[in-house]
Amino acid sequence: MNESLSVLVVDDDISIQNVVEEILSDGGFEPKAASSGEEAIALLNAHRFRAVIIDIAFGKDRVKGWAVARRARAFNPALPIIWRKY
Repeated sequence: MNESLSVLVVDDDISIQNVVEEILSDGGFEPKAASSGEEAIALLNAHRFRAVIIDIAFGKDRVKGWAVARRARAFNPALPIIWRKY
């Protein structure tokens, strides 16, 4: 994965994930999707992302969207976090 173009997409709605991934891919980015907070944090631990897109209503599991955003900022305080609401 080209870390300078990678974007983490965090959304528990797979159809939304697919649309966002397609748009990012068409724009030359390399999206990586997570369907849970735990999965998102594992990806943040394993990769460096250029940005993170999080569903603002995300968080039916134990790790909610704000916790993912906080962890992302711990890795990189300047990391752009885009909150998405459907």
